[in-house]
Amino acid sequence: MPTEIEPERLVDLRPSCTRDEAIAKLLGWRRGPLVPKYFDVNIDGVRVDQIPLLLSTEMPLHEQLAAIREAARRDLLTAAEGDVAPGELDEKESALAVVDELIKKARTYSVHIEDEFAKGADSALRIDAAATSESGEEHITLASLDRWARERYAGLSIFEDSTSAHSVELGSRPDEPPTAEGRAASVPAPADAGPDRTAANADAPIIVIKTKSAWRCDRVDHFLATFAFVVEALAEKSASRYMDDKGQLKIDPLAQDLAKRAKQAANIKEDNKFLKGLSPDSIKSRIEDALGAKREQLPTK
Repeated sequence: MPTEIEPERLVDLRPSCTRDEAIAKLLGWRRGPLVPKYFDVNIDGVRVDQIPLLLSTEMPLHEQLAAIREAARRDLLTAAEGDVAPGELDEKESALAVVDELIKKARTYSVHIEDEFAKGADSALRIDAAATSESGEEHITLASLDRWARERYAGLSIFEDSTSAHSVELGSRPDEPPTAEGRAASVPAPADAGPDRTAANADAPIIVIKTKSAWRCDRVDHFLATFAFVVEALAEKSASRYMDDKGQLKIDPLAQDLAKRAKQAANIKEDNKFLKGLSPDSIKSRIEDALGAKREQLPTK
C-alpha cells in the first residue's frame, strides 16, 4: 500500500477562542494546535467527517451541526429508498439519533457558558480583551475555559485529545463526569469519508471530488454556483416545464425528470425505486443548495 502523505497543516497558538469554538472543544473537537490547511470536499460540500475540524470563522457551529445532521438525514433517506442489507436502515436511523444527541449536548454547553458569564465579575470564564477588540467577537481565554470545564464537568479538559478528532461521549449529561462504560459516539462518516471511514460503511465506494491538492472550502461554493447556472441555462431551453411565469426555476419537475433519467441509465423498472442518492428528493435538495450558494456569491443590489 502507498504511504499516506501527512496533510499540510496550520499551527494554531491562539490563547483564546470564540464561544462557538469553546462549545466545539467541549464536544471534543479542535483541541490540538494543528489544524488542516485544506479540506477534501464532495458534491455536498466539505466532507462531513472533516466538518468538526473547521474553524468557526469558516463555518459557524450551528451550520456545521446542521450540515452533519443533513448528511445523516440524506444517508437515511437514501437507505430507505434503496435495497439495503438487513439492519442497515436501523444503523442509519441510529446515526441520525447520534447527531441529534450531539446537537442537544452543544445546546447544553451553550446554555452553561451563557449562565457562567451572567455571573459578571464572579464568572470563572475570562475574556481575552485584545482578541475581542481585534476581531469584534467575544473571545474566552483557553486557560479559564479549561479550569471551568474541569470543575463543571468533573475533569473534562479542552486540552486533552479525544479518542477521535470528532468524538463526543453519549450516555451521560454534559454536567456529569464521563464514564468508562459510556458509549463513545462520533460523527457518522458517510460513504465518501475516505481512509478513516467507520467499519459500518467500510465497503462503501469512495466518491471524493478533488484536484491534485484538496479543494479549498470556497471552491465548494464556486462549484455549486456553477452547477446552479448550468441547471438554469438548461431549464430555459424548456421554459414551459421548468420555469414559472416569473422566470423562476421550478425545481420539483426538474428533479423528477433528472431522477427518471438516472433510473433509465441504470435500467431500473420499478416505479418506487431510484438510483441510490438520485431520488427526486435528493436531487431537489442538491439543486436548492446550489441555488443558495449562487445567491450568496452574487453581489447585493
